[in-house]
Amino acid sequence: MPKPDPTPTSAAATSDEFEIERRRKRAREEKLSIANLDPGHPVFSNFEVHSASGRTYRVEIRDARRRRVHCTCLDFRANGLGTCKHVEAVLIDLKKHHATAWREATEQGSPRIEIVPEVEAGALFLEQGGERLTPELRRRFDADGYLLEEENEERILRDLAGHHQVRISQEVEPWRQARGRAVERLTLRREYEHKVQSGEWPPQETLVPLFPYQREGMLHLAFTERALLADQMGLGKTIQAIAACALLYRLRKARRVLVVVPASLKGEWEDQIVKFTALPYLIVKGPRETRAETYEEPGFFYIANYEQVVRDLEIINAALKPDMVILDEAQRIRNWHTRTAQMIKRLESRYAFVLTGTPIESRLDDLHSLMDFLDPAILGPLFRLNREYYQFDAQGRPVGYRNLDKLRERVAPYLLRRRRADVEMELPDRVDRTHLVPLAVSQRGNYGALASRAARLAEVSARRPLRRTEQQRLLRALRTMRILCDTAYILNEKERGCPKLAELAK
Repeated sequence: MPKPDPTPTSAAATSDEFEIERRRKRAREEKLSIANLDPGHPVFSNFEVHSASGRTYRVEIRDARRRRVHCTCLDFRANGLGTCKHVEAVLIDLKKHHATAWREATEQGSPRIEIVPEVEAGALFLEQGGERLTPELRRRFDADGYLLEEENEERILRDLAGHHQVRISQEVEPWRQARGRAVERLTLRREYEHKVQSGEWPPQETLVPLFPYQREGMLHLAFTERALLADQMGLGKTIQAIAACALLYRLRKARRVLVVVPASLKGEWEDQIVKFTALPYLIVKGPRETRAETYEEPGFFYIANYEQVVRDLEIINAALKPDMVILDEAQRIRNWHTRTAQMIKRLESRYAFVLTGTPIESRLDDLHSLMDFLDPAILGPLFRLNREYYQFDAQGRPVGYRNLDKLRERVAPYLLRRRRADVEMELPDRVDRTHLVPLAVSQRGNYGALASRAARLAEVSARRPLRRTEQQRLLRALRTMRILCDTAYILNEKERGCPKLAELAK
């Protein structure tokens, strides 16, 4: 973990009351339109909330006194407050336009029978109204209200839905899907390892064998579903991600992979894909119309840079619909408030791999932003991160960190990081090869002139200390000689339009 730095980029350790009031203020000020999806229940109903940005969320009101509510927005899922601006907007609207119904609801409670998921118990829960269930349905739950027959859950939910007073919470289906994916991951990994050991499937998913630690990284990515690989530079994060994609392709869980990289790394990803797999790839390039056509072409890997993805976000979600998104050099989204980070986090996919050798560069906020892309609920909002893991002085300024063991424990299921020292016994001996490449004719002339100038100054330095201007000329000549080894054109102002480099050679 980093040494104490600086101020976190978010607000300091704000209280829950402050954060709730912020959301109420936004609910009052923003233009949010509200529609009751079941007018037969004026208060204890499900509401659609439409924002000015065009997005739509669903709010569920189950208990007016104890504020048992739910919203489908990310903020509600992550903030731990039990509310959000959409919930507050619905409550404000009910109190203002349905005052009588609201007052009665507060006094009398809900007439509905509510079925919700209990996450910690891992079971469906009869939250309220159990006494109004038929004896046959009530026997499906224990004395505490938990569903007894998990193996018959689907059928029991259908029976419950047929009861006119029962409401199956909008939380139930996403919870069941998440639970199903977790079970599926465990099952798939067990089946995969069994088929490899039996010889039915090959031990490697790549054309070139992986080192043992790389295979571990492949399995971590593929079977964590949304994961962070933070190996030290040079240990092959790209290779492990490609191998995980190939494995998920074998398991029929991935058919389209969006690889988001800095523009300078597109060629490297192309080289690694060709070297390690036979899976098809497409490089996203050209104007917007061409890029849109590329997203609809058949392929497996679609390699795009961050700037393209920011501009093409809606097209990607609508046309490409990737099963997996890979963020390489993911420190590009560590600043959560930048447009790039905000747009990248709107990419939709079941699988997501985050690759970076520096998950924390200066602040815990860096790690928070990366984890926020994987799942905002892992670390919660920034105000909770500040409250739990920063130490503040009497003036509210950060002076250190705390509870870092708890932070490590929280991210451990998702983050895998190895340093070279951790895996050096698995690596082959280092092999250095020197390839001498002769200079081109246009390079040799300039290089020779600069070498002569540097040699003359070196002879002078043997007789007396060089003056400051002479030292600068020597360093300038040496730098330009190094630059010339790449290309001679950088000294040609007309060709490159770079007067500074041309000036460097004078």
